[in-house]
Amino acid sequence: MAALSRHVLPPGAFTLHCPPGLRHQSSWLGEAMIALGALMVIGSVPAVPVLLVWLWRRARRAEPDARPRMWAWFAAVLIGYLVVAYVPVRQRPWLVQTPWFRWFLEYFSVRMVYRDGKPLQPGQYFFLMMPHGLYPWSGACATVSKLVDIFFKMRMASAPVLFRLPIIRHLLGWIGSIPADKASMSAALKNGECVGLYPGGIAETVRTESASERLLLKSRRGFVHLAFQHGTPIVPVYVFGQSIVWNQLKMPRWIETLSRWLRVTLFIPYGRFGT
Repeated sequence: MAALSRHVLPPGAFTLHCPPGLRHQSSWLGEAMIALGALMVIGSVPAVPVLLVWLWRRARRAEPDARPRMWAWFAAVLIGYLVVAYVPVRQRPWLVQTPWFRWFLEYFSVRMVYRDGKPLQPGQYFFLMMPHGLYPWSGACATVSKLVDIFFKMRMASAPVLFRLPIIRHLLGWIGSIPADKASMSAALKNGECVGLYPGGIAETVRTESASERLLLKSRRGFVHLAFQHGTPIVPVYVFGQSIVWNQLKMPRWIETLSRWLRVTLFIPYGRFGT
């Protein structure tokens, strides 16, 4: 098998390449900033609704003289939440080149392996990222810092529901993500842009296990038709380690059906240090 591999694959096909400009090991400052940023971004999803419920209950139970002030706090947080949720977000190419996003790549020790031993030639491609994992960190990595030159400013397709969540939608907008629907991806391909997609979607997310790798591809054909329609070559990208970044509590099988019906993944994750 080793002799056959040397004839089939070119030299350097299994060489790990560190993206230019990145340290081979993350610094303590980078790790601390990434942990704090992830806590703020991901924690904001449940934190703001919980805060609104708490303020609402406090306002209802407050003394008559303090009630107007509590209702004013509730209204201010609610209005701020709605403004952040619906104000349009623009792509910020300069922002993804700041140190925080470089620390992001160094934290995950991003390395590249090319089948032909060298990067793709510049052009338009349809990148298929797999597996999805509980959270598609690789898609975020591929659209920031030094990787924008490797993936040619790829527009990462993300679940439409994410574009309704404050903070999350801002990050997606800044890195140039688009909704994972046919119209949005077709428009990007028509404009000559590269597109990235996780074909496994919600079903693959729910079935993620840290002890094994699971892909859902046989029933996924829509991206093939889209790529043929625009004459865009498909490039498969396998991400090693994505399935073990987070674990999830075992859920009943009907959760997958409910998640696909709601078009949002339902899971309870836990990761480093039990977070």
